[in-house]
Amino acid sequence: MHSGAGRIARVTMRTMSLFESGESNGQVSLKDLFNPDCEVDGYSDLKVDALARAIARGGWPESLANPATGRRGSHPSMSRP
Repeated sequence: MHSGAGRIARVTMRTMSLFESGESNGQVSLKDLFNPDCEVDGYSDLKVDALARAIARGGWPESLANPATGRRGSHPSMSRP
């Protein structure tokens, strides 16, 4: 029999934004999009197919590959200071 005491913990997980994953330049913010007094303008080098792939993939850090190594789950944004 196994009690499992102390082995289960709640972990808050938040998805990464496209800016945090390095796929956005951050020129447009959600705050600005919903501010009627703000004129929103920006440019991105991200092509439509790459944007669609990023949206479908989601922002979970483990789903991102490190650009330097190509390995999943090792994206530089996951490293702790």
